[in-house]
Amino acid sequence: MNKLFTVAGFTIRNKMKTKAFIITTLIIAVIMTIGINIPYFVTIFSSDEPTKIGFIEDDSNIPNSVQDYYQQQDSQDVEIILIGEKETSQENEKLAMTKMENGEIEGFIHLKNEEVDGFPIVMYTGQSELGFNLQSELQNVFKNIKTDAVSKQLGLSSDEQNILLSPVSIESLVLTDTSEGIVKEEKKNESEEKLSVFISYAAIILLFMGIMISGQLIATEITTEKSSRVMEILVTSVPSLTQMFGKIIGMFIVSISQIIIFVAVIWVNIMMPHNVNVMDQINLDMSTVNMGLILGILFYVVLLYFMGFFLYATLFAAVGSIVSRTEDLGQAIMPVTFTSIAGFYIAIFSIGSPDSALVTWSSFIPFFTPFVMALRIGAGDPAGWEIWLSIGILLVSILGVGWLSAKIYRTGVLMYGKRPSIKELRKAMKAFKV
Repeated sequence: MNKLFTVAGFTIRNKMKTKAFIITTLIIAVIMTIGINIPYFVTIFSSDEPTKIGFIEDDSNIPNSVQDYYQQQDSQDVEIILIGEKETSQENEKLAMTKMENGEIEGFIHLKNEEVDGFPIVMYTGQSELGFNLQSELQNVFKNIKTDAVSKQLGLSSDEQNILLSPVSIESLVLTDTSEGIVKEEKKNESEEKLSVFISYAAIILLFMGIMISGQLIATEITTEKSSRVMEILVTSVPSLTQMFGKIIGMFIVSISQIIIFVAVIWVNIMMPHNVNVMDQINLDMSTVNMGLILGILFYVVLLYFMGFFLYATLFAAVGSIVSRTEDLGQAIMPVTFTSIAGFYIAIFSIGSPDSALVTWSSFIPFFTPFVMALRIGAGDPAGWEIWLSIGILLVSILGVGWLSAKIYRTGVLMYGKRPSIKELRKAMKAFKV
């Protein structure tokens, strides 16, 4: 046991002192800081002056309605300037073009004589594109004007319009049979939904980063020691299994330390004075959150993270032990890397459909379970037996893969030359009585 801790401690000190670890951690921390503070940077460098857009007047009341909408907004990022000084629309367009060339407006809008679904086609002319956000906002404004016009044509009152346009309230209800046969109600509110999805999303990304970074570092270190013949000296002083699990435990602690640093960076940036309203902007009310539910999700997610890390770490260690040259390592670990990428992609691209058949069946495949079941727990609603069945399958797989990886490691670290085939590896195991 002392040798195991010695190997783990040596791995921790060796990795944390390397320039690669320090520089990588700093770069990711800086990127996180910039990403969190992008909205603040935008407000600093953006002009306080609103974007001025001309609107050529016609016989309709649409230009005035658009102008009234933006004048009623609290933060006036857009100012609508009506252009109707001339007698004809052609002359007004020339006037708008002159104003745009003089820098008085960014561009101008005019309504074409053609109609689609009873509403004029809106034409924007400018020296640059509108931009996605402004275009979407204008589309919503014109949509509301169109809806209001149609409602008036149908003779609908303002109350009837509000009823027609009000969103439909959808609530979720989960029925669970208790031991007494009573059905009880369990449901998440909006804040709990957002927070649980965020936890799952963060866990999936952190696990993928941990596997890709730490797993490859484990394989690289083993291959490097083997190619430099240092492994022959280590084997005589420390048992091979102690080496393997010592390196895995050491890299796991390094990975957790890095995650703690990243979480601290995120927390510090969110708590900055200019970011204190982040929770309000995303409508996350912590006072309505059931912390027991969130802690339960955290328990399962952290457990899946630990198990997923050790599953893939043992695979990377086994692959690294059978490679004699670092040049061949990339090709050797490719199957393990692609497997982790597949699990990551299934989880990430299924955020919107956590209860689909693909997600449900994938959550029971041990190599995908750490990613996909974390998604189902946070964004879906798996039954308790499904969670524990997937964890049980994953635990058995970890023991099986760990046992096989240990046998491969004990044999592979003493084999040099080209990467052995499965048949050659089995022969070597018999020869070494592994």
